[in-house]
Formats: sequence, structure tokens, C-alpha cells
Amino acid sequence: VLHNSQVSHGDGGATNQPCATKAECLQIVDKFLMKQPRQTFMKKEAGLMQTFGPNSFGGGPCGDKMCQLVEPCPNYQQTPHCRYDVYDNALAAIYLTKRGKIAEARKLLDAFIYFLYPTTSDGRRLSSADLLSKSGSASSSSSPSHAEQSGSSAKHSSAGSKHPADSDSGSNKQNDDSNSKSDSKSDSQSDSKGGSKGDSKKRKLTLLAAGYTDAPAKAGDYQGVGVADGAVDTGNNAWVGMAFAHFAAATGEACYGAVASDIMEAIRSQTSCDDELGGFAARLAPYPHFYRSTEHNTDVYALATMLNDTASAKQAAKFVKGMYGKDKAESSSYATGTGDDGKCDTSIPSAPVAVDTIFWNILAGADPEADRKKAVVQFALQAPGADGQSAQAGLWAQDTDRIGADGDGAGASLYGFRFTSWGNGIQWENTASAVMALLQFKKKFSSAANDVSELDDKIERARVSLRHLLSTYGCVPASVLGGNINAWIKNDHSADYPGGSDTGIGWTYLRYPHVAATAWTGMLLLYQMDNDSAMNEQANPFATPAKPQPKPSSDGSCLPPPGEDSGEDSGGGGGGGGG
Repeated sequence: VLHNSQVSHGDGGATNQPCATKAECLQIVDKFLMKQPRQTFMKKEAGLMQTFGPNSFGGGPCGDKMCQLVEPCPNYQQTPHCRYDVYDNALAAIYLTKRGKIAEARKLLDAFIYFLYPTTSDGRRLSSADLLSKSGSASSSSSPSHAEQSGSSAKHSSAGSKHPADSDSGSNKQNDDSNSKSDSKSDSQSDSKGGSKGDSKKRKLTLLAAGYTDAPAKAGDYQGVGVADGAVDTGNNAWVGMAFAHFAAATGEACYGAVASDIMEAIRSQTSCDDELGGFAARLAPYPHFYRSTEHNTDVYALATMLNDTASAKQAAKFVKGMYGKDKAESSSYATGTGDDGKCDTSIPSAPVAVDTIFWNILAGADPEADRKKAVVQFALQAPGADGQSAQAGLWAQDTDRIGADGDGAGASLYGFRFTSWGNGIQWENTASAVMALLQFKKKFSSAANDVSELDDKIERARVSLRHLLSTYGCVPASVLGGNINAWIKNDHSADYPGGSDTGIGWTYLRYPHVAATAWTGMLLLYQMDNDSAMNEQANPFATPAKPQPKPSSDGSCLPPPGEDSGEDSGGGGGGGGG
């Protein structure tokens, strides 16, 4: 058993103490997020934070060709700009809200508002005619994405991905597929209902690209130097909606709740599938894809539930439940999603089991059937290759950190979960969310949990490993495995420096500081620091906030003022609660 006092080490490894108290650990998370580089071209200190970096932790001593990492962030030699992903920033906003750091969370949310609501040159929201004329240029561009590390936005991936470098899935920037053209109005643009529920007045909204850079961009931009990844993914936007819902509940500010409702309405109206599977499609124009993702629909379920949009929540849950047992290789798990041949494709191609289809599903409660939870947890806790198991059996992994932070922590044996059943190496963002889900599984499905062997031991091993990373690196890196993109392309998982944590579906995570991994770890420690602490369900980002959403009102104080012909009152709108 891995004890609270230290992580285990190989021969010659120096012992490194994990952060010992909740306050100590969370102060590390806070300090890292506060110091992250931000976009600086917006007003009132609004700006997203950089996803990876600044600077790497080094790729190891295997030579420049295979181990040297690009500084100060992945892809910088090509762009040269770093990524500012919306998913990572949504996580950071939720964490900061839960920590009571409202002013800091507001800066991130105001940056999202900047990218969601198109404005004129004088800062007023665009009229319907303006938005239609703008869509021509926004819809016919190609996304500038060819990357060493695709980052968190790319986790929203197609079910049909291949391993590793021939993937054509998702937002994968190794092999960007965003060059599809569209001459029609971008599906990512929406008229969102404003004011109280049923009000005919509408706000114009453009859903978010997956990632931006530190260069200026505007709402509705899906290409150009200010856009790192122009894919408009349902899951990413649902996460941003969740961040607004958590913030609105915590502060009572109806304007931020209206933004959450606007995002939900845009997703519902543009991606809905009304067939036997239900659910919502994964990606909108200008680079559309038609597959439905189990993980995306889990995200939409959580957002819809927070907003009391029972119809959308039911529709998303229907799809998630329908994916159980549909994976051709592993019947006791959830299929990653459907095919991509046409709108609301119902085919289910061969694909690996993705970790978030299991653990995010538990946290959201999209499919609360106890026998299914037990089966998927038992699958996930298997270690591939152990006890005669195949390399695709299970998601549990052990990594040796051969490098450490300037040597500190080198030799540590760490424990967690890989990204998919085709992957290699621990992905720490998903490990933190997995530990939270396993703790909830124990609590809510205690009878089923009693039949799962090694559950308590693996929870503790992974949680202490995360605390070790915080104290060693001052954050949680995306991976501890060395090597660079060239090492990853070799696809040698037995190498000492294999090129980071391979997702198995077309991209890898390398040794850079990582906002998503650090924010998820912070929320895990808010949820439960150790076995002696009580569980705080409100630290679960998928959970509906304990405080209700503010009642719809005419408060538009967080939004740009409406244009003269927008059809809105000067107060903006408060958004409806859905349903």
C-alpha cells in the first residue's frame, strides 16, 4: 500500500514527500494558476490562461532528436504561439469559483463572453444582419493545427480513431482534419433566447473554438493567428456553460447564468439528434463532424441538469445509457461514440475504451445503474498485461518518473490511469477525475463497491501520486514520461523515454505544466484530501450547485451592450432556465 507519507521509489530514487495538508496542497494549485500567462488584449483584465507551460520539465537524457522539448510550449516552433484552451480554462474557472476566488474566476468568464458575443467596432453586440454577413468569412477557413501536443481540447475525439499517427479524429493537431469548407451560415452561430423564459427577444452568440492563442481574435473567429484550434466542439462548450452555471449559483449574478443558458440553447438547437439513440452531435461548422460522443453527451447532461433543462438532460442521458455494452472489444464498458459518415450516424465503429466515458459518467450520474458502474470500474482498475491480461485490458497504470524536476523526485513510481485502452502512460488530468469518481462510486454504490478488489488501495495510490506531483513540480504535469514527438512517433511503449503519455488515438501528452491536470487535482483535494476527510460533493464539477441558479432577469451587466437594431432592451437579457 502506498502511504500518505511518501510515494514509492525505485533503486536510488530520493524520497520526496507529498504535500501533507489540504491547505498546503491547494496553495500550490492556487499559486500555479495565478502565475499562468494570460491573454492581454481584452479589457478589465479579462483573458484566458495558457494551457501548457510556460516551459517544459525536460524530456530526458536521450539526445535532442528524441528528448528535447520545444520551449516555452508545444508547437512554438511552428506557430509561434501557445495554446489557451477553453476546456482547461473552464476547469480553472470552476476550481477558482469553488475556492472562493471570485474575482479571478470572473476574469476567465469575461474572456469567454468576449469570444461568445460578437460586437461592432464600438463594442456593441452585433445585429442579426451583421452576424449573417460575418459568417461567410468565418465559415470558409481552414484551422491552423499541426501540433506536437494537441492538448486537452483534443480529448474530444471520434470513435473511429486509429493509432497513433494515422488518426483522422477530433481536434487532433498531428493530422488536422479541419480543412472542410462551408459556404453557409456557420452552425456555431446562434440566436439565444434572452430575458425571461418565453421572451421573443434574442441575443446573438457564436460558440467557442477549442483553443485560442495570445494574439488577438474575435467572437466568431475560427482561424487565424489568434486561433490555435478552430474546432467547435459540443463538449468543450458544455464545459464552459458549466463554469458559468457554477459561478452564477455561487454569486447570484443572473447575467452569468444567462450565458450558461445561451450556450445550452445553442447546443440544443444545433446538435440535437432525435433518433433511437438520442443525444447531441459532437462538432459544429465551420469544421463539422457528425459523430456522437459518449463523453460530450455526459458533459451536456451535466449542464442541462444544472439549468433544469430536463428534456435536454433526458436526451443526453439516453445516448450515454445506449452506449453501454456497444464496444465490440469490451462489452462491460461504454463505447466511445458513433461513426461520422452522416448527420446523427448510428454506426458504432471499433474504438478503444476511453477513461472519461467511465469516470465522468459516474460523476455526472448520466447512467446511474449500479451493476453497470461496478462492471466499468472493475474493467478500469485492471492493469494491462498483468496476470495474463491483454495490453488492451484495463486502464490502471504505473509510471516511473525517470527525470523529476531538476532531479527532485527522479525514480518515483507513480500510479494512475491511461487515457484509453489503446494508450500508454498515465494521463494525470483524467487520473484526478477518476479518483474523485471512485470515491463517489464507493459512497453511492457501496454494496457494489464492496465486490471490487483493490479499490481502496488504488484510490490512495493515485491520490498520493497526485500530491507528490504537486510538491515536486509545483503543479501537475501532463505526463512524467520523457521523450518528445519524435520518440512518440516511433510508438515504442517499452522505451525509457517513449514520448510522453500516449492517448492511443492520435496524440500524446508531454512533460509540460498543465492547467487541466492541476485544476482537476485541486478539485479532487477539495472533494476529499484523504481517507480521514469528509467528502464535499460540491467540489464535483459535474454536480448541480447546492445554491439554485439566479432567477432570469434583465441584468445584462456582464455582456457587451446590445446594438441599436438587435431587438433587445439596453439591459440585455437574463436568459431562461431551459426545459
